Amino acid sequence: MSTVDAHLGTIYPRSRSYVPAELWHRIADNVDEPDAIPLALNELKEEVALPAFIADLAQIEWAIHAVTISNAAIPENSEHYRLNPTLELVNLSHKLCELMREDTEQLAYEPDEGDEWAMVWRDPKTSELRIEAASPADLLILRVVFREIDVYELTTLANVSAKDVHSAMNNAVDRGILIAPK
Repeated sequence: MSTVDAHLGTIYPRSRSYVPAELWHRIADNVDEPDAIPLALNELKEEVALPAFIADLAQIEWAIHAVTISNAAIPENSEHYRLNPTLELVNLSHKLCELMREDTEQLAYEPDEGDEWAMVWRDPKTSELRIEAASPADLLILRVVFREIDVYELTTLANVSAKDVHSAMNNAVDRGILIAPK
């Protein structure tokens, strides 16, 4: 096993477990960058009979790796609401967040098809890695903060109450997804 192969195996341990060893070695030898693994698996999944969710699984593992090695400083507060700088948002075509829990029996797990947005971030309070499926409220709040949309303008556009928006924002702050003004 090459050094590159071993390194990729640490980034993509779950994905690697679904790929025959010979194929994994071939992929490892032919990718230029570690973040190319999801695309390589996607291109091969039908011709080699890999699980339909293999590319999604690799994408979320890459996000976990990116957050884990990130040295982004997470501020305790901000002048305005802002996204946690370690947050990675991954659009998946299979519901894989459950698989990423450490106590999930991996090979017995067959994820459901369907859109899921996975959020991966480092908790500002504990520095622990967090992985969750984003709820519709989470996605709305992330869009509001990222695009700097005024909460009261949003209430008109999305037909939601300001109370609901503030509640969702406070929930996101409590979970470490957003950094709040103090």
